[in-house]
Amino acid sequence: MSSSPSPSSDVPAVGQRLRAELAAATEHYNQLKQDHEELLVDPAVIQEDRDASAQVLAAARIAMETAAAAVARWEDGTYGRCEVCGSEIPAERLEAFPEASRCMACST
Repeated sequence: MSSSPSPSSDVPAVGQRLRAELAAATEHYNQLKQDHEELLVDPAVIQEDRDASAQVLAAARIAMETAAAAVARWEDGTYGRCEVCGSEIPAERLEAFPEASRCMACST
């Protein structure tokens, strides 16, 4: 079942936006991963910096996975529907938070 954020939305643009966000998140994650790996082998870097880098890398991984899940929902036709209750997620929420998988009622 294909769903769109709203009848007036530019449907192809939504898919393009989701894919662009996934590409950007993936690029960001890959860069942070490379930077983190360089920190791990540098003996001059203190453990606190390595730990902070690991936390930033973990957050970037989650952002990338969240973007990938949004693209997968788009491709399988479930994008814009709450994964809990099945209701339509308002276009305003999707505009502000394109990777939203739950309506406001189910996200609290």
